[in-house]
Amino acid sequence: MKRIFPLFIFLALVACANPTAKPVSYTVEMSEYTYSPAELEVKVGQQVTLNLVNQGQLEHELMIGRQVEYADNRPNGFEEDLFAVSGVEAQISSSAADSGTSSGHMHDNPGTMVVVQPANQASLTFTVTDDMLGEWELGCFSQEGVHYAAGMYGKLVVVR
Repeated sequence: MKRIFPLFIFLALVACANPTAKPVSYTVEMSEYTYSPAELEVKVGQQVTLNLVNQGQLEHELMIGRQVEYADNRPNGFEEDLFAVSGVEAQISSSAADSGTSSGHMHDNPGTMVVVQPANQASLTFTVTDDMLGEWELGCFSQEGVHYAAGMYGKLVVVR
């Protein structure tokens, strides 16, 4: 009986442990001036792929961070970049050769930014860490912040 009790406790602890989160993939449609879906939830330990599809007529970008920075009273990126804070390097792939460049931006890529030209796609893949816990904002700061000011932002929620 003495051996069964410790085994029972061990099995109970294993059953309660957080299993490795399964990879997740979201398709995020970009248009004038929205992301759809506008809110995403991911878990620590998950490998996440965001498939960005630009269905609009304009170039759009995706940045993930906290605390919007302003320059000349216009939204200009985030003070905290999700990937810089966590030390994670995201993998970016694109169907357009120039998706990593930007043309109407005030900021000089202060964080990880994925730019997607009209009728093109890109993907952003990363593994969620404990440093990412909490709420983060998705934002497009194209055309000197006009897209963000027009409502092109969303939310990334990281949970355990």
